[in-house]
Amino acid sequence: MKTVIKLAKQSLDNYKVEQCLLMRTSEMEICIEICNNIISDPLNNSYEIISDKIYQKINTRFDGNDNWHCMTFAETGGESLVNAYKYIRILFDKLVIEIFTSRHNNKNTVPNILYHYTDTSGAQGIGQNGRILKGSRIGAFDAGVYLTSLDPRIHTINEILENNYGWNKEVRDDNKADYYAIIYTNKLNANKLIKVETPQHQDIYRYNDTINISDRFIMENVLTMKSVVQLARRKLDDYIVHQILNMNQPTKSRCIALAKIAIRDNDTYEEISSEIFYKLNTKNESKRWHCITFARSGGESLVKSESFIRLLFSRLVVEIFCAGYV
Repeated sequence: MKTVIKLAKQSLDNYKVEQCLLMRTSEMEICIEICNNIISDPLNNSYEIISDKIYQKINTRFDGNDNWHCMTFAETGGESLVNAYKYIRILFDKLVIEIFTSRHNNKNTVPNILYHYTDTSGAQGIGQNGRILKGSRIGAFDAGVYLTSLDPRIHTINEILENNYGWNKEVRDDNKADYYAIIYTNKLNANKLIKVETPQHQDIYRYNDTINISDRFIMENVLTMKSVVQLARRKLDDYIVHQILNMNQPTKSRCIALAKIAIRDNDTYEEISSEIFYKLNTKNESKRWHCITFARSGGESLVKSESFIRLLFSRLVVEIFCAGYV
């Protein structure tokens, strides 16, 4: 990521507008100007930071009812799957910035792409059967297949869960957005697809039938750092000591307490690790402690240490270990 952003900073004047949809020249120029300013700032050194700052600037700069979004990532080829009214895709060397508004020309227009979110067992069932089965009625929600237009690449998992299950905390499950199926609405019977009206104005659609789908349209929801940290904050008291080696009870308790505080007060893996590192390595501490924080992806730690603890807070992993003496 750092290399991609570094190359982009060196290529600000050699940008390329790869795609543009329904944008006035003035809007396009403003987008390019904002991107240049944000990328050039040496403090903006991650995709998430760049996207957040462009999002804030663009929604301040543009007037009107449009709700603008931004995604930043490394170019890997292929076309964008963004479902947008206005849209621009800008390349700065290998850095891709997509800016778009989710407002549709007609408020009654159904988006071209909808998403069905589910957990691991649900994804396996869809893959095996080749279809999404019509679910039973839950509370005020009639039987059907429930969908949303919330794109997993621009909305955090917490936002998706809040949208999908905010109306019923009892059935909400943190794993219910681990996977998503991409649904192309032009393949559906339009008479069976309706927008669900809720008091909370949620983005929910219901399809009144089973949906046939190819397993190639079932994707694992790769969580953003923001999503992982948000989920960890909701699970601070439900942590798991996944591994521990040669660590006494007082040190173990201290590591857990510091990890909870760091997760609560910081927004990035680097900030969480740094706070734990500095609080452990006091002037009276004879051991030299280190900390790494990252999203869980399975497998055991590769850290080799005489004293070690690996903590799981939902999808967030915090590893604290001793690497010698001061």
